[in-house]
Amino acid sequence: MLSKQLLEQEKIIDFTAGNEYWRDLMQGEWRDWTEIEFKYKPLYGDLMHQIKHSFTPEDINVRLIIQNVFMHIVIDYYILS
Repeated sequence: MLSKQLLEQEKIIDFTAGNEYWRDLMQGEWRDWTEIEFKYKPLYGDLMHQIKHSFTPEDINVRLIIQNVFMHIVIDYYILS
């Protein structure tokens, strides 16, 4: 969700994108990773397919660097909160 915005807009325009998935992950009663993978792998695959077919490899390489930096900031925020 946020990574797609970064790739399309070069900035995040809607920080609430994906909140329903976050809530589901946090509130779900998951027994193991296979349940999460079963539910979310198709969503992930669809998102990656959209990204792969919407941009040139050069666009993706440059923008993935931005995404990677942002991802680390978000992870740090949630770990430290």
